[in-house]
Amino acid sequence: GLMVLAGLLLFIYPLPEDLNKSLKMILLVTAVVALGCFYLMRFMKKNKSENKLFKLVQEFIFGFSGINSANRWKSVGLSLGLWLLYWANVHIIQMAFKNLRMELPETLLILVVSSLALSIPSAPAMIGTFHAPVKYIMVNVLSFPTDISIAFTIILHAVGFFIMTLSGFFYFMKSQF
Repeated sequence: GLMVLAGLLLFIYPLPEDLNKSLKMILLVTAVVALGCFYLMRFMKKNKSENKLFKLVQEFIFGFSGINSANRWKSVGLSLGLWLLYWANVHIIQMAFKNLRMELPETLLILVVSSLALSIPSAPAMIGTFHAPVKYIMVNVLSFPTDISIAFTIILHAVGFFIMTLSGFFYFMKSQF
C-alpha cells in the first residue's frame, strides 16, 4: 500500500530532483526484490534446494500463503484503505494548525517520507527517526517555518504513538482474558 502511494506521489507532486531520484530508487529496489522473490519461489518449487538463501526466501513467501486467491483482492483493498486512513490522519492533524494549509499531495509527501523513515531501525518510540525527515521535508521542501514544522511533527508523532500504544494495550489485555 505504501509503495502504491509513493508511486502516486511521483505523479501528483513535483518533488525536488534529489528526493525524486531517491523515491524512484526505493520503488525500483522494492520491485526488483519482490520480482526476485517470486522468481526464486518458482525456482524452489522445481528444485528442492537446501540452500540457506532459498530457505529464507521460501519462509518469507510462505508468510503470504495464508492469503488465498479468494481473499487476495480483499487484502489489497483493506491495505490501501488503511493507508488512505493514515493519509487522512496526516491531513486532518495539519488542519488543526492555524498556520498550516497543506494540500493533499503535500500531506501525502509527509506520509510517504515518514513511513519510509520508520522502516529504519531506531531508538524506542522512533524518537528522532520520525522527526528529522518530516521536519526536513516541511522546512526545506514545503518552505514552512521551522517552529511550526517542529510542532506539527511532534503532534503528528504523538497522535500516532498514543493511538498505537493504546490499541496494543487494549488487545494485549483482551488476549489475557
